[in-house]
Amino acid sequence: MRKFKNKKKPLIIFLSVSVIFILFNIRYVSIPCSDVADINHDERKFEIHLIDVEQSESILLIQGKHAMLIDTGEMDCGKKVTNYLKSVGIEKLDAIVLTHFHKDHVGGFHKVISSFDTEKVICMNGKYADTITEKFWYADMQISRITSSMIHKHKIKLEFPYEKSGILKSFTLGNASVEILAQETHSDIINNKSIVMKVSYGDFSSLLMSDAQGEVEEALVEAQINISADVLKVGHHGSKTSTGRDFLQKVNPQYAIISCGEDNKYGHPNSFVMKKLYKQGVEVHRTDVEGTIVIETDGNGKIEIITEGK
Repeated sequence: MRKFKNKKKPLIIFLSVSVIFILFNIRYVSIPCSDVADINHDERKFEIHLIDVEQSESILLIQGKHAMLIDTGEMDCGKKVTNYLKSVGIEKLDAIVLTHFHKDHVGGFHKVISSFDTEKVICMNGKYADTITEKFWYADMQISRITSSMIHKHKIKLEFPYEKSGILKSFTLGNASVEILAQETHSDIINNKSIVMKVSYGDFSSLLMSDAQGEVEEALVEAQINISADVLKVGHHGSKTSTGRDFLQKVNPQYAIISCGEDNKYGHPNSFVMKKLYKQGVEVHRTDVEGTIVIETDGNGKIEIITEGK
């Protein structure tokens, strides 16, 4: 009698393996942030997006229908920042904060303001960008002049970190509160003129240090103000000039996020900084390793971290 081969068996095995492969990938492969982010942006949640802009910095804050951008990355990252904002449904910005006049933080500014209606820009007063150090190394006066010219051209409201009374400003982003904690005006180090902010939403808080270094950290500790935070955006891309031990203990974060480029020439983040973070039990997320990082919270203790993956 002639025997017939069972042609269905190989097909069943193939389909079974395929299903297992698909399920494995759904569970373990990182999903791009732009696909994960809720385009409607839940009114009950607050989001921090640390955008992967290589060895520069750009942070998007979202609370419901309100959005604020902190820095715009290098000039060649302006398009990437713009595209990212569009991909997560941003159509307009309540504010852009330019923490200091270094090109890795403000280089993409023109591309961003040419692409989005922006209610206001907050940046340091250009008249303070006049030290010998700045003129010699960074041409910060020129950067500040160009930035001011762009703001004027687009007819955007310009604000400085200080009230007329000399007190640092506080403002809201939807139901989140933003408090400017530092913006040194007379330092010879431009990084130490960075605008430092604490952003709070319900029981959640994050401390955003821009490029501020040890001098600013020490001043914050000595000021006896509440700098504790669930999330620390590590200062100066994880450089050894920042994240001192006393400061880190005072902040006592659960998570730390670092913006830096893959295999960057500066060696950021510094190995000693990483050791201090790990020794304190801080969970660290880095754009050079994980791409864009999104932190989402309901303000009641729930914190979710979504990474783009590389």
